[in-house]
Amino acid sequence: VAISLLWLLVIFRVLPAVGPPAAPTSASAAVSVPYVLGPCLFVQGVISPWCWAGVNRPIFTEVVRPQLRASILAYAVVLEGSSAALGAPLVGHLAEAFGYRTLAADAADAAALRATNADALARAISTIALVCWATTFCMYGLVHLTYARDRHAAASSPPCESDTEVED
Repeated sequence: VAISLLWLLVIFRVLPAVGPPAAPTSASAAVSVPYVLGPCLFVQGVISPWCWAGVNRPIFTEVVRPQLRASILAYAVVLEGSSAALGAPLVGHLAEAFGYRTLAADAADAAALRATNADALARAISTIALVCWATTFCMYGLVHLTYARDRHAAASSPPCESDTEVED
């Protein structure tokens, strides 16, 4: 999670600040952006799923009774997916608050407006993403307070009643 927090800062705040100007003077300056941003986004896509595979699944399998694991994993996926659906509208509203404006067809200073819009959108995406990742980081920190007790309780709990009934 900490790696993703730092990597998002690099992608949305550092790279645009050191990138080529809004109107590149040469073709090589315009082409260099995808070759830098592409690998950065690839690395982000590779390290982001680590939380689910390396933290959530192992914790859920240890703190939940075996009979309830599938349900808990399904609830986690539903919660994650439904909360992710809020991301785009939140980014849109925040981008408008940061100065994003629609481009009129006859805009005199379209290049400046595009640069302002790109900055507003980058700020909105990075703000929402950083808040979400920071919240995740804090929540994982809180797991340390209850993990040992929850793991012991799950291991020592009796099986569910439905698992002890014998079908005729």
